[in-house]
Amino acid sequence: MKDRRKRPEMERLNLIPILDAVFIFIFFLLMSAKFVNLRQIGSDLPVVSESEPPPSPKEPLALTIVLTKNQIQVKTGSIGKVVLTLNKNEKEYDLAKLHSALVEIKRKNMDESSVILDPKKGTPYGDIVKVIDASRALKKAESPFFITKNGEVSESRKLFPKIVFSNLTPKS
Repeated sequence: MKDRRKRPEMERLNLIPILDAVFIFIFFLLMSAKFVNLRQIGSDLPVVSESEPPPSPKEPLALTIVLTKNQIQVKTGSIGKVVLTLNKNEKEYDLAKLHSALVEIKRKNMDESSVILDPKKGTPYGDIVKVIDASRALKKAESPFFITKNGEVSESRKLFPKIVFSNLTPKS
């Protein structure tokens, strides 16, 4: 004869209170989240080519700003002639002096619009952003009028709006 004893049914776990608590927790997380505004600084990638550039009758400006933890160097020309060297004073660079030097370079080279930024390893990100800001536009108090090589008067609020990073080498 078969044993016809009734086996007790397993009780099912009631998940409704747990799900309610999870949904309420998600609601509070979303309401207390701090939404962050992200900002972007546009820059161009350097051109990578194995071919030689076409010969040019004019020496390129090749304005380069080399940025380290303690120093800024402004170089021009393909050989990298140092035009200006600024050391860090306590915590800050003398960005006003850098800006005025870039204004003078722009006055002599009105057709140029790009600067090569070469931040070295360990340079704080905030310093890179400050140097970019100092090299992009004229200040409101500065005169936007420049005299071109042809003797014409040109108006511009921009110094070197195109920023190109030079040391984009892959880590091996």
